[in-house]
Amino acid sequence: MKNKRGQGLPISTIILIILGVLVLVALVIGFSMGWEGLMPWLNNGDNVETVMAQCRVACTQRNSFDFCEKKINITAEDKEYAATCLTYSTDAIYTKFGIDDCTGLCTRT
Repeated sequence: MKNKRGQGLPISTIILIILGVLVLVALVIGFSMGWEGLMPWLNNGDNVETVMAQCRVACTQRNSFDFCEKKINITAEDKEYAATCLTYSTDAIYTKFGIDDCTGLCTRT
């Protein structure tokens, strides 16, 4: 009975535990600090769809400040643009983004 040993953990179990801990750490960092810093390749850089949705919501809610005055950044075509939803929807330079005009919301003076 002197030479009797306890059963050890197999190598595959140890590797799976280490991988599980790494995945758990990555999830905690991703959800707490943001995915852009952890995995920048997940974000393709274009946010046109997001800005379209923001402008659509501002128009639907008749929020004149958000639509007419608040500048929103669009990142597309490896460039960054800063303008209002009104400018994006009416200026010929930005109409390629397809942001709809909100007729009658903005009064120009």
